[in-house]
Amino acid sequence: MPPIRILVVDESLLIRKVVSDTLKSDPAFEVAGTAGDAELALFSIAAQQPDLVVLGITMPVGNGLETRADLGKDFPRVRVVTFNSATIPIDSGSLTLTIAAIHRDLIPKIKALFDVRP
Repeated sequence: MPPIRILVVDESLLIRKVVSDTLKSDPAFEVAGTAGDAELALFSIAAQQPDLVVLGITMPVGNGLETRADLGKDFPRVRVVTFNSATIPIDSGSLTLTIAAIHRDLIPKIKALFDVRP
């Protein structure tokens, strides 16, 4: 099975970097790109044609829930997993905790969505 192509969308550059780097560490995934807001996300989806969008809820241009609805209309084959970057403990200053949270919470959801077996 080819890797799952993912677009990571969040307002925080740091969150995008940590999520992207953590996803790239798993051979089941390929990070096709990143975007900092909903408008850029829509352009990136058209250009990069990801299988999945990992979408932050809070963004400066359009929120994640509105964007998710737009994606369903404009790109019905692209799957979406939303997350609240406030729940990722990046503000605690511990990248180890952040990466562990991504491995524990986000990666299994993505693999289940695409029926990827460990």
